[in-house]
Amino acid sequence: MIKNLTPHRITISNKDQSIMLTLPSEDNPARCFEITKDHGEFDGFPLVLKSFGKVENLPDPEEDTLYIVSKMICDACPNRNDIASPGDLFRDENGEIMWAGSLVVNK
Repeated sequence: MIKNLTPHRITISNKDQSIMLTLPSEDNPARCFEITKDHGEFDGFPLVLKSFGKVENLPDPEEDTLYIVSKMICDACPNRNDIASPGDLFRDENGEIMWAGSLVVNK
């Protein structure tokens, strides 16, 4: 089973687009907070350091379940092999994402 834990509707397609799966957005999506620290300036522009903070609303692993989350959550949880983020994005002429052609996993 694939569960979408993002605040966006996600459509996933296989390579020849013969299979397309659309998953609704989640009312209570998984979130990862960023921690930002000032790191001085360069030519008058502020520099900051960013790191990952607490991840919220990410359920514990469930057998035979893959959770779709943001890339930020995947990066913040490198030891979770049950999460993936949308990859190989296909966009329309206005730059809007139409579907993902793959799911990027941690391991």
